[in-house]
Amino acid sequence: MVGRLFAQKLSEALKQPVIVDNKPGASSVIGSDMVAKAPPDGYTILLNVSLLVQTPSLYSKLPYDPLVDLTPVTDLSNSALWFAVSTTKVQERSLKEYVAQAKLRPHDYNYASIGNGSSSHLLGYALNDANGLSMMHVPYKGSAAATMALMTGEVSSVFMDFVTLQSQMASGKVRLLAVTGTRRSPLTPDVPTLAELGYPGFEASVWSALFVPSKTPHEIVSRLETEVRKISAQPDVVAKWRELGYEPGECRRLNLPRRCVRITPAGAA
Repeated sequence: MVGRLFAQKLSEALKQPVIVDNKPGASSVIGSDMVAKAPPDGYTILLNVSLLVQTPSLYSKLPYDPLVDLTPVTDLSNSALWFAVSTTKVQERSLKEYVAQAKLRPHDYNYASIGNGSSSHLLGYALNDANGLSMMHVPYKGSAAATMALMTGEVSSVFMDFVTLQSQMASGKVRLLAVTGTRRSPLTPDVPTLAELGYPGFEASVWSALFVPSKTPHEIVSRLETEVRKISAQPDVVAKWRELGYEPGECRRLNLPRRCVRITPAGAA
C-alpha cells in the first residue's frame, strides 16, 4: 500500500511512470538483492522495512551487504505492530488467557511471520522466551500470505501492522490482543500495550524506507529526497498516514551510511 501510494505520487512529480514490482520471498532478500545489483541510475528503488537490517544478523551469508551495496534515500513511516490471533483456532480473548492455554497445549499453538528474521518473527520469539512457551514459528512470503494463514486458522497468532489486519477484522476471524509501543494506539484504544500487560522489551516500532544502489550519484539521491519530502507533506498523504496508523519518518539513519531527510507533516514547523 505504501509502495503504490508513493509510486503514484512520484510518477506525477517526475512526469514518468513509476511501477511497483513486488518481489516477496527469502525475508526480502530477493527484492533487496535485485536493487543492490541494479544499475545505479535512480531508476530502480527499493522499498523495505526493518527486515533489511535484521537479516544480516540472522543469515550466515547474504548475496549483498546492505551497509555497502545500498544507499538510504529516506525513511517514510513508523508503525507499531499488533499481536493478533485467529478466532478460528483460538478462543482466548486476552493475552493472559492466550499464554496460559499455550502453556497447557504447546503443540496446538504456533505463530506466523512475514519471513525469517522479520520483526514479526523476532517478536514471536521474544513472546515465547518471555513466557517459557514453545510456539512453532511458521514463516510466509510476505504479510498477505501470513494474514491469510491467520484467517483460515492455519496459524494461531501473528505480530502484524494494522494496515494489513484492519481489512480482516470486520470478518470476525481476527482478534487483537495487544500492541507494541510505549502507548496505546489511537486506532485501537481498547487494545493494551504489551508493556502495560507486564511484558517489557516490546516497545520498538517498525519502519519503512527507500534505498537505491550504493553508487547512485548524489544529485539523483538528492532529487529523490526532495520529491519524497514534498510528497510526504501533501495534505492527502498526511491524512492517509493517519488513516493507516502510520507516523511520518523521523530522519533515522537506519545504521546505514550517507544521509536521510526529515519528513515533516503539513503545517508542522
